[in-house]
Amino acid sequence: MTTAIQLGFAAFLGLAVASFFFSGTQQRSATALVTGVVVVGIATVVTFLAARLRKWEHSILVITVLDFVALGLCRYGTLPDGGALSVAAFYPAIWLTLTYRTRGLVLATVLAVVTVTAPTLAIRAEGLTLAHVIVAAALPLSVFLGGRFVLGMTERLHASLANQSRLAAMSRESSGLLQSTLNNIDIAVNLIDDRGGTVVRNEAADRLIRQYGSDDGDGLHALVSIDGYFPDGVTPYRPSQSPIRRAMLGETIHDQLVLLGEPGEQQQAMAVSAYPLETEGALQGHVMVVAADVTSVQDLLRQSDSFVASVSHELRTPLTSILGYVDLAMDELEQLRSDARNGAAATLPALVRDTPALEYIEVVQRNSEQLLKLVEDLLLEQRMRSGELHIARREFDLVAFARRVLDSLRPAASARGTQLRLVAPEQLTLNADKHRIAQVIDNLVSNAIKYGGDDGDVETRLTSDQVGVTLQVLDHGPGMTADELATLFTPFARGKRAIDSAQPGTGLGMSIVDRIVRAHGGTIQASSELGSGTTITVWLPHADERQDQ
Repeated sequence: MTTAIQLGFAAFLGLAVASFFFSGTQQRSATALVTGVVVVGIATVVTFLAARLRKWEHSILVITVLDFVALGLCRYGTLPDGGALSVAAFYPAIWLTLTYRTRGLVLATVLAVVTVTAPTLAIRAEGLTLAHVIVAAALPLSVFLGGRFVLGMTERLHASLANQSRLAAMSRESSGLLQSTLNNIDIAVNLIDDRGGTVVRNEAADRLIRQYGSDDGDGLHALVSIDGYFPDGVTPYRPSQSPIRRAMLGETIHDQLVLLGEPGEQQQAMAVSAYPLETEGALQGHVMVVAADVTSVQDLLRQSDSFVASVSHELRTPLTSILGYVDLAMDELEQLRSDARNGAAATLPALVRDTPALEYIEVVQRNSEQLLKLVEDLLLEQRMRSGELHIARREFDLVAFARRVLDSLRPAASARGTQLRLVAPEQLTLNADKHRIAQVIDNLVSNAIKYGGDDGDVETRLTSDQVGVTLQVLDHGPGMTADELATLFTPFARGKRAIDSAQPGTGLGMSIVDRIVRAHGGTIQASSELGSGTTITVWLPHADERQDQ
């Protein structure tokens, strides 16, 4: 850098002197010109020597003083036409200022006065006027002001660089602390930018990608290269169902269960969450992906499901037998009483004649049926959780079908003083599993009857468009709290009002409805206000859209 600056100054001064020699311009002193060129040559040689003698501390001071002397000699030798050479004083002046700061600025101003201004004033000593003094003083003043400006800018630049250096150090420290913290947790974390590149990734995410992803992938490509499967372990996620791709489009994904590894092998269960990052409501395009290993939890759930399924199977057989014998006992009691009334039988035993034995057996039957319903619900929930729920689709008239289901529920509604109403077109075709849709309607309307309050109305609405069918069940009961709504579709969860009402139930009905609806590719939503009733809205597509993706 030093050599380049000196060579530029020497070339400028040398070309200026040469132009005076060969253009025939009037010269004041050829000796001064030659001496000036020699001096600037010496300064240039010193520059080359200083570049090799790196321990020469004040080499720049010597070089710049020589440059000022050379400039003064050349300007003196070219007067009066060489006044324009004065601008070259800024070369060594700025150099001195940058090197020695305030002391360099003062020295540069003094050298400008001594080598340029003083000789000029001395030549015009006889006819010197105030105007000549002011013009001559313009150069050192300009050198001082220009150097002060450069010094101020340099100080600001140094302060800015120091601040940036401090911020960069803090950023590196924070980044290192963040990376160290992320590397010490077992949850895989990956931050992707709007171009699909990796911004932050911890060691857990690296291990996950190395084990299940593409070796040559990075960022978004590396993550989506992982073959993930639905909870059944055999159905692969399609690209449009990928939580990462959905988050890139602005959707927030919470704890989506993804099984990794080939079907039939020991698969790793991951709870994947993806969050699109936003600033003041504006989508940045950056996506935070978090994946937690929940294999051990899934193993416990599978063991629990297996236990529930085993116990339920073992209970269903004796319960079915009990209900069968209860029916036989009720038939025989009815026959004995009928024979006794007609005189065709001997006197009835006291238990049969004087006590309501039939009512006792009816209690046994009612509770056995309730227990069998619980067992059936447990088995159905277990099959749904393990992905074994089979949907047999066929087209049918949903309006006529819903009317039959509601007719079967009218006795229970009448006992509560509840009126059932169906609001629907004359005909509405749906392609779905009739048995499962019957469970949906039965559960929703039964809940509305049980928890919708006495002497109320339960309304079932059916509408259709080109995409799918909407089923709504509305009651005008006490409604639900926000906490009850949040756990409405959670297995075995029952709200406080349901418990206080002493209504029999397992807390599985709405969970089963939710799973049946989702198995059809539909959605279910609940809305409720205290004192204003509850509305359950089910949407079912005419065809399973997931098969077309």
